[in-house]
Amino acid sequence: MSTPDPPGFDRPLDLLRQTHRRLEQRCALMQRLVTHLQEQGCDADAQATAGHVVRFFEEDMAQHHRDEEEEFYDAVVEAAPAKSRPELAKLVAELRGEHERQQAVWRDVLRPQLTAIMEGRGKTLHREAVDRCHMLYVSHLLI
Repeated sequence: MSTPDPPGFDRPLDLLRQTHRRLEQRCALMQRLVTHLQEQGCDADAQATAGHVVRFFEEDMAQHHRDEEEEFYDAVVEAAPAKSRPELAKLVAELRGEHERQQAVWRDVLRPQLTAIMEGRGKTLHREAVDRCHMLYVSHLLI
């Protein structure tokens, strides 16, 4: 039995869903890292995990947000029947606001902590910030 091809740009909704699944995995990874740091300290595994998470958010999620905001959202509004466009435009504004809140938690709290861990200088990753990040992304996925 063959496995299906991974989603590509010819299947943009599948590509978005795949990135959302990977995001869920990275949030779960950060939650495990909090516990790992408490039990094992900032060892090589913690540093490698932090680097993995940083790269995902800095590269994949940054591109994902750009794709949603620059291409997907406007295309959805434009493709909708005229009577639905005002409501969809409002929804898109909410989604863009969520991106701003997500990016603030990443930029102001998680990235500095994870960078310090990745470099062997950090000792903790605040569970409250990880939970806040996760909650913001889960609520975004529900819209």
